[in-house]
Amino acid sequence: MDLTVTQIAEVLGMFMLIFLLVFLLAILTPRLAKLCDRFIGKLFKKGGNDSASEIYRVRSIYDVPKRDTLDKNDNKDGEEKNGEE
Repeated sequence: MDLTVTQIAEVLGMFMLIFLLVFLLAILTPRLAKLCDRFIGKLFKKGGNDSASEIYRVRSIYDVPKRDTLDKNDNKDGEEKNGEE
């Protein structure tokens, strides 16, 4: 089984292309969902702006949640306290 440098480069190039496509999908999907939500919201206007609708807004996988939505039992290390005070 004799692999040449060009064959190895082709395989690595294909893997990098697949990783690039997955990365682009991870970035573009939340933005497309946000556009669709905005379009549907304009198409079917509801009465007012509910504060509950803020819960269901589109978030990216890279968005950090607000501090008040995090669990208050978490310490600074990110571990739960398990009932200890």
